[in-house]
Amino acid sequence: MTRSEIEAKLKQIIIDTLKDEIALEHLNLEDKFEELGINSVIFIKTVVMIELDFNIEFDDSDLNVANFTDLKSLTDHVERKVNSAL
Repeated sequence: MTRSEIEAKLKQIIIDTLKDEIALEHLNLEDKFEELGINSVIFIKTVVMIELDFNIEFDDSDLNVANFTDLKSLTDHVERKVNSAL
């Protein structure tokens, strides 16, 4: 899976997860999760969807929204996980 495919999939997961919380039609790599209203509960919901969609597992130490400030940092992490699973 390419980085752009991972990024597109993550964007959609985040938009879908936030649809009940805020109206978000697009998401940029630099958008700060905190500014989007992504709190720890929403982050865990997002992680669950990411794990299911990408067939990966986040380590317990990664389950803190403070570890990921924006889509770029999350994409970097998921890309590493996906590539290490190959």
